[in-house]
Amino acid sequence: MNTKRSRTKTLLPLAGVAIVCLVSTVPASAGTIASTDFNGRTLTTTTVANDTATNLNWSLNGVADPGNMAAKNAGGGGQVIFDGTATVQSIFAPGLNTGNGNTFWTTDVSLTPAAGFDVTLTDVTFNYWAISSAQVENVNRRSDFTATLFNPSAIQVDSVTVADVLGGNGGGGQPLVTLTFASPIALTDPGTYTLQIKGGDFTGFNETGNHTAIDNLSINGVVSSGPARVAIPLIVGTGPGYVHNGSFESGTGTNPDEWGTGLDVGGEQRLDTLTATDGSYSLVVAATLGGLINTGYNVQADDTFDLSFDWRSAYNWDAADQIDWRLLTTSDDTTGGGVHVIASGFVTGYSDGIYRNESLTGIGTLTPADLGRDLWLEFYSSNAGTEYARVDQVNLTVNQVIPEPATMALLGLAAAGLGGYVRRRRS
Repeated sequence: MNTKRSRTKTLLPLAGVAIVCLVSTVPASAGTIASTDFNGRTLTTTTVANDTATNLNWSLNGVADPGNMAAKNAGGGGQVIFDGTATVQSIFAPGLNTGNGNTFWTTDVSLTPAAGFDVTLTDVTFNYWAISSAQVENVNRRSDFTATLFNPSAIQVDSVTVADVLGGNGGGGQPLVTLTFASPIALTDPGTYTLQIKGGDFTGFNETGNHTAIDNLSINGVVSSGPARVAIPLIVGTGPGYVHNGSFESGTGTNPDEWGTGLDVGGEQRLDTLTATDGSYSLVVAATLGGLINTGYNVQADDTFDLSFDWRSAYNWDAADQIDWRLLTTSDDTTGGGVHVIASGFVTGYSDGIYRNESLTGIGTLTPADLGRDLWLEFYSSNAGTEYARVDQVNLTVNQVIPEPATMALLGLAAAGLGGYVRRRRS
């Protein structure tokens, strides 16, 4: 079930920066967290040709878009997904004969609770399709299914199996499979959980040959509004109201203002020789080039962060090269202090010179040592040699918890100009 979220926007004056206060009014509700019927899905390549279902048009409630679903065989390698008939073009049908001998496929679904929501997982449902090698519905066949949840540290939380499910055009049809966890699982750890779905012959029944497919996937649970938060822009890369030079438009020659060097960044450079997605300039990333910035924001308890940026390949860049990013604090708020990474990741896989957007929400794992320390953002490359890429239109937001009652807190913040929530860069 998709529940509308009521959002109130209040613009508070603070040195020309708009502060957006989000007050959620969604009560706890049982229903769908994320679902897809696979209609209109396309295929792309992750490990082998056509092993990944894309454009899944997820219906969402309280979580970020899970993105693609890649099929893997029992050995962990990529598994091609059937796409040869109308029957299989609107379902998830890995082309693997899963019968007669402990063979199965798996696929992972990413679950990241959105900022402002508390999400609890209860069960997973889908319809089972028995598919023949001709990529049409088979006569009656049987399959086993498992759903396993891993936390953001890749530690298994729980697993549930349903064995020997009958389906097919001999009367079995496309039965609804329900995988219910032993108890509801609150997704409280910061970061992204992984729901792994496994289908095939693996419980010892030695099912007769068939290709195991699923449709109408629904990941279910309870979603409620979390604590009210205020969203504070720390870096803005969309003009004209730039903050901390997020689009690299301000600078002297090739040196962007506010961004510097240190840690993994040996040098900095902005160029206007390639088209930028905002303005004229973009940041160059290479083996010795990147960007490091102290946002001047003091990290506070329960903060989460939203980060987005545009990136593209440039001179000599190949699909194996990557742009790395990190949110971090240091023990003394300088580049010489001990580093603690709050969130990190990378983008890779393309060398076609086309800008792509990377967007992440609700990220960040904090420790007591981070609290009160300056927040830094870094772009660099851990594996580029003489290859170059570009970054542009960087946007970073902190989502701060507002003490209850939310209404009084908002009024207090407005009156006090956000008081201790935001401070200027140390002089």
